[in-house]
Amino acid sequence: MRGLLTALVLQDLLGMRVYLTDKPYLPVAYLDQVTEALALESEHPALRSILTIEPQYLSNKRENSKPLSLQERGLERGFPDSAKSKQPIPATLSNQLKVRGIPIDEIWHRVCALWVVNESLSQKESTIAQRLTEVNRNELAGARFFADYHRHNSHNVPDVFRQACHILLESFETVEGNTKRMSLKNLAETIASQSLDLFLPITPKDGKGKANRYETIYRTAIAELKKVSRQPDLETEELIGHIAGTLIKRLERLDTGISFPFVFKDEDKNKRARQFAQTIVVDLFEQRCHRSFSRLSRYENDLANGIFFYVSEQLSAKWAQWNQQKQQQKVKSDVGATR
Repeated sequence: MRGLLTALVLQDLLGMRVYLTDKPYLPVAYLDQVTEALALESEHPALRSILTIEPQYLSNKRENSKPLSLQERGLERGFPDSAKSKQPIPATLSNQLKVRGIPIDEIWHRVCALWVVNESLSQKESTIAQRLTEVNRNELAGARFFADYHRHNSHNVPDVFRQACHILLESFETVEGNTKRMSLKNLAETIASQSLDLFLPITPKDGKGKANRYETIYRTAIAELKKVSRQPDLETEELIGHIAGTLIKRLERLDTGISFPFVFKDEDKNKRARQFAQTIVVDLFEQRCHRSFSRLSRYENDLANGIFFYVSEQLSAKWAQWNQQKQQQKVKSDVGATR
């Protein structure tokens, strides 16, 4: 990581040709043999997600594209072809350099975000290896780091750390082609939004119990799914009905927030509960896990971290929406009383 960061600084900021290698000598005899603006040789396997368009653990891997050569890049980066060197370098091309098919700015963001996360979670630089391992394994690594920060700190999350988690989530999101299956990031964001439509949690001033409150709807649905889906010959609609019914009963007993904050009629409550249950059964269990309990177990905690992150991000807006709705209802009741 240190070598990659230094190479990026030398190339991107100073316009130098850089050859990054793990050998104790430069494996070229002449400078003109370095035909690329930034050449990487034998990089550590832990950097594979940093230097690929999509993380390696995904089923739909794309082939890594080679860095653009100086000839291919033409006028970019101050290394123009000799035949074109007399022409001015267009400013619009200044950020077009790519490494392995990834824009240089994107690699900058990934590397800097990881360093911010590592410094916030640990005082040891050596723990960067743990962060890289998590990024290579988990598409929702940014949410995992966010949850880890909350577990070990009682104060609010710094904006720079929150932004770093956002960058990691956006950077490693996987959108599969030719499929309707949602990415894990999109799935976590959808479940978080739908759970807040069912239950608005109230967070104590000491911040304790946040995860339990933020994830309670999701955890309830997953527990019921595991319980009823083992019954033979249950259709999708039956699974959805079981989970929706369990959610409604659970919400009637919850006293750590507001249940069904935006609906009042029973039919609307049932509709919201079934909508959430459908996301769990269809989008998660069937399309993502193919009704496999081992895959469900593999995704369960990673998704919980993602839901915790997006609930934290959306909660203030949802409370503002609820307060606005409450104020509007009060105005209507006042108008009705004066008539």
